[in-house]
Amino acid sequence: MIILNKNNFTVSTLQKHSNSLSTPKSTFHADFKICIVLEGQAIWEIEDRSYSVEPGDVVFLNVGQKRSFTSYGKNGFKLCIFTLSRNAFSQLHHFMFFLKRVKNQENMFKKTPLSILLKEIYDERQLNSSFSYELASAKLTEFFVKAERAEGYSFDAATQNDRDILELMDYIDANITNGINLCSVAQKAMMTESTFSRHFSALNGVSFKHYIVEKRIQHAIKLLKTTDLKMVDIALESGFDSVSGFYAAFRQKTGTTPNKYFE
Repeated sequence: MIILNKNNFTVSTLQKHSNSLSTPKSTFHADFKICIVLEGQAIWEIEDRSYSVEPGDVVFLNVGQKRSFTSYGKNGFKLCIFTLSRNAFSQLHHFMFFLKRVKNQENMFKKTPLSILLKEIYDERQLNSSFSYELASAKLTEFFVKAERAEGYSFDAATQNDRDILELMDYIDANITNGINLCSVAQKAMMTESTFSRHFSALNGVSFKHYIVEKRIQHAIKLLKTTDLKMVDIALESGFDSVSGFYAAFRQKTGTTPNKYFE
């Protein structure tokens, strides 16, 4: 099952006109996203690949993937973005299916009939009724089941190490801003550091170190947006040991400094 609530699931839209495209700039995100094109066309660059997207296309985006739009159709472009936390995936096989596609750079479902389910979720969330999360959970679960069935995906192929790491993801995410490190997490998984690192990277498409940094940067961005904390406090609250380390990591991941991020 996919279990959605206000803490682990958001719905947003991106709408652009053909004359609103600025100089392409990759943006940083540390979430899992499922996107559906609602209107128009665009060229979407994800890592080192370019995708021509149009209504009905569905795109999966993993933690930390760099992406940018390089053009829009003459009538503009509208995209619906579902953002999910890892804990929205109450069953590991749906999460592993998501990760498998992105790892293999199979980000897109081209004009899939399954997009009807995502459009229904989008419409339901616009109503914002008391049942909307429950209905959205059921429809997104149906989306994954049908997609996995159509592709012959089997969770049985997952190794026990893969399962153990996925079951630790909630613990990792809950301690991102604390003194979590590879040694302690590997011990908790009862693996050597090299074994844990190898399986973690294979599952998540990013190394354990990069995952931790990306999540800490995302936490820092939230603090920058919602608080008046000093930079030293934001750095420490986000799990960094120093302001200089925070600035270096922030620039590496976002291409700018914390002071200029929202400019």
